[in-house]
Amino acid sequence: SSVVELLVFTRDSVAPRIREVASIDSLSLRVTFDKPVDPTQQLSVANFTIVGRDSVPLTIVNVAPPARDTTSATRVAPPARDTTTVVTPAMSRSMPIAQVVIRLARPLIAGATYRVRALGLRGLLGITGDSERVYAVPAAAPPARADTVSRQPAPPPPRR
Repeated sequence: SSVVELLVFTRDSVAPRIREVASIDSLSLRVTFDKPVDPTQQLSVANFTIVGRDSVPLTIVNVAPPARDTTSATRVAPPARDTTTVVTPAMSRSMPIAQVVIRLARPLIAGATYRVRALGLRGLLGITGDSERVYAVPAAAPPARADTVSRQPAPPPPRR
């Protein structure tokens, strides 16, 4: 049998831009791009800045692609042993980057607004550019008030 490798991507004359920013936890942000980033570009802390409302930049500890999902489905019955040899094809090029996880030194403040900037992102066609997006951290849920908690009526006293 023959093997054909097709590398398909949208031709665009604009550099990748930040499409979405989301919190993973109080120290991590997931940044999603609208176009793939060149897989040969090594994204690092130097490619990103995060600035608070007071114009003070936050310290970025690490920038990396999201961790791969290594969980596997649980099988009900073990499969029959297959003795055929299967060659797993390997791509000749690395997968383009669509997301990164930014790890911060300090936690984000609930309800605060931050400006996330990506600097020098290179697209698949070699076009480089900057992008930014404002991200508002969701406000913390207010604690339940003691006077709104429903109370169960006291059970009747035992009979003698």
